[in-house]
Amino acid sequence: MKKVGLVSVRNYNYGSILQAYALQQELFAAGVDNELIYYKKRNVVKQALRIFNLPLLMAKMKDVWRVIEGKTNPKLKPIISGRNRAFSNFLKDNFVFTPCLSGRKQLIDYTKKFDAFILGSDQVWNPMLLGGDYYTLTWVDSRRPKVTYASSFGVSEIPASQVKKTKEYLSRFNMISVREEQGAEIVEKLTRKKAEVCCDPTVLTDRKRWDELSGDCPFVSEKYIFCYFIGNNPSQREFAKKLAQKTGCKILAVKHIDEYIKSDDDFGDIDYLEVGPKEFVNFIRYATYVCTDSFHGTIFSIMYNKNFFTFMRFSDSQKSSMNSRVKNILSIVGLSNRLFENSITPEAALAYQVDWSDVNKRLNDFRKSSREYFERAIICLKGTQE
Repeated sequence: MKKVGLVSVRNYNYGSILQAYALQQELFAAGVDNELIYYKKRNVVKQALRIFNLPLLMAKMKDVWRVIEGKTNPKLKPIISGRNRAFSNFLKDNFVFTPCLSGRKQLIDYTKKFDAFILGSDQVWNPMLLGGDYYTLTWVDSRRPKVTYASSFGVSEIPASQVKKTKEYLSRFNMISVREEQGAEIVEKLTRKKAEVCCDPTVLTDRKRWDELSGDCPFVSEKYIFCYFIGNNPSQREFAKKLAQKTGCKILAVKHIDEYIKSDDDFGDIDYLEVGPKEFVNFIRYATYVCTDSFHGTIFSIMYNKNFFTFMRFSDSQKSSMNSRVKNILSIVGLSNRLFENSITPEAALAYQVDWSDVNKRLNDFRKSSREYFERAIICLKGTQE
């Protein structure tokens, strides 16, 4: 049996790595031998032209600034180095990769060994990544089966300047599933194809996998509030501090995620430096409360029936807003009231009650319909293998 090429995000981000891990494991469980493609771009001219993509440029500047801060800020250096070490070890121990493919030619030559391809979840189709032309799979022979599983645009609307190219690459896929309703609307509008809305791979896989990964014992013995804030919103940190005062819990925070954030410097009571994907799941699993502005922070809180508080990272008026993905999953499980404005008080937030039996049923129904799509996608992938 020949292998399937898995194309997915693999940067050091908790949600990105965990969804890629879940999808690869589900493929193996379904009898699909696969490798996660490890690709590095080399086209200097194309990469230089991407400086005119303002949102991407700003994101890259944040990365540069974080590297600088990581080397010069004595508070930040152990956090960044410890986190990178934990991620590196997790990837080494838990993934099956291709060799590092440097440049388009190596990518095309090596991946000729694959008979089919699957594009994973997370924001693979975010408009600011279009210039990289990787997650479009335009480099794959048009005759080879190509399916997607819960792929995400991360936004509610495609910029007018990208409509034509987006329509072209979407039309090449044999089967398409997306992570959000807004994504399904984009696909249908541009291609007239019906895209199925499927749950994130972290939900598709059985929770037993996360229990096994995170371990039977909490890494922190005290009662704590797990805080996973990516955005630079100091008021959300203040909410967590007030919640800690009210409940007597300590704050365990993962800090400086996408950029250096000043309000993170003195935030939190418990220092845990080597926080990798395994630790991330463990922290949510055993938390008393969870405060987050993250999609995957919300997902794992739902799966573990945590008393959680999700905040909007962006204003809905921002063109780069990614609120839709969080709103979508909360709506599906009937928890739209768990998305809070920054002005909410701990007293008001704690007053919201959750019927977890109803939530779990909704989530299981979503998982069941998603698995039906996944099984059809597997048939498509195996079509040329047997």
